[in-house]
Amino acid sequence: MHYATTKNHTTELHRQDAGKVKGYCGKFAPNPVDPAAASMGLAARTMRTCRKCDEIAEDRRRAELSLADGLFVTEMAASSAPVVAEESLFGAEDLADLYVAPQRRQPRTPATPADGGLFGHAELAAAQSDAERADDEDAPAPLTDADTAGADAQDRAADRADLAAERDRSADVEDLADMAAEVERRARVQAQMDRQDARKIVPMLGWSDQVHAGMRAAAAGRLVLGAEGEPRIVGANGGPGHKARADRLLMLVGAGMLNRARRGNPLTPTADGARALRLANLYPGGVHATDREAYVARLRAARKPGVTGEEAKNTARTLPPLPGGVEAERRVQAKFADMRRCVERVAEIRREIDQHVERVRREEAERERARRVPTSPARESGRLRHVFCGPDPRIVAQVAAAQRDDGFATTDSGSGYPTDADRDPPGCERRSGGRLMPA
Repeated sequence: MHYATTKNHTTELHRQDAGKVKGYCGKFAPNPVDPAAASMGLAARTMRTCRKCDEIAEDRRRAELSLADGLFVTEMAASSAPVVAEESLFGAEDLADLYVAPQRRQPRTPATPADGGLFGHAELAAAQSDAERADDEDAPAPLTDADTAGADAQDRAADRADLAAERDRSADVEDLADMAAEVERRARVQAQMDRQDARKIVPMLGWSDQVHAGMRAAAAGRLVLGAEGEPRIVGANGGPGHKARADRLLMLVGAGMLNRARRGNPLTPTADGARALRLANLYPGGVHATDREAYVARLRAARKPGVTGEEAKNTARTLPPLPGGVEAERRVQAKFADMRRCVERVAEIRREIDQHVERVRREEAERERARRVPTSPARESGRLRHVFCGPDPRIVAQVAAAQRDDGFATTDSGSGYPTDADRDPPGCERRSGGRLMPA
């Protein structure tokens, strides 16, 4: 028996008999594999065998064992390829001599004493017959062909179940090994990515050694906010420790590295703070020695085209958030929200301006329409006159003549209506201002 594959690049091995090109499973496998290479591949789990070939090989092995023990040949082994008997060190005659046939239990002839004993021959024969009858009743019934076939079928089913369970256990072990290898590979890849990110991100954080020490204490649960509100780094063994500068902690809280806490509770790092601390531990060369050096580095990074010196200084007095972290994403979303509010405000101002322009346009159109409307002429006594030309003298004369005919006196003004001069007493005249003075 040797191994072969269906294709040159496949890793599935098929079992074959010598001089055959088909595997036990019936597949055409013309590519033989070196036994040593197959053994190394199976040991390293880079190759695997065909399950159907394994089942048929197991059936053949059991069939060979059954033939050697004198048992029945299994159906699977009988239906598969013919069994090739291995050469034995003994001949057929030697095996026949070694084989001892089982002896059947023969009834034992009672040994009757010569003198007949205490009992006669009749009593002894009856007792012996009863004993033999009891032995026959207690003896198991002989097995039939059907019972033998059923037992063989049960044995084969049990063997198949055991083989399937063994294959399942092997598959589970292989799956667990593959999962462990995959987890280890992912851990190596993640560690390599973290080292690369640390070299790029840690210099951008602008941390000093004091800030780094404070973050390590917070991660260990030793950064506590005292009862008076002063931060303190307690000792590793529960000692009083020493005070910590509040401005550094406020910078870390503003950058989203530390969670806020009540008095008497520890300050814990956020998800961004934990990742930033892990990166800083991987690349401590990106952490500055003093706060002054860290401030200078942040100021240098804040100076950009279009940014004033005061704005750069205000930016350098705070710590930047973790690039790509939660706080950075929150700030980006806040900027987008401000931009949306600005856009909405601009749109509202534009609507107000458009409404004002439309109102002014309507008012101007109404004034222009009022200027362009022609004045309606008035008709008096069959003649047309303009409304702003005053009374027609001819009409006034007609009215005065009609009043005289009716007995009304004509006034000095000739209009027929009394005026102030007509009502003044004689010998008086009106001076400037309308006052009545003697003439």
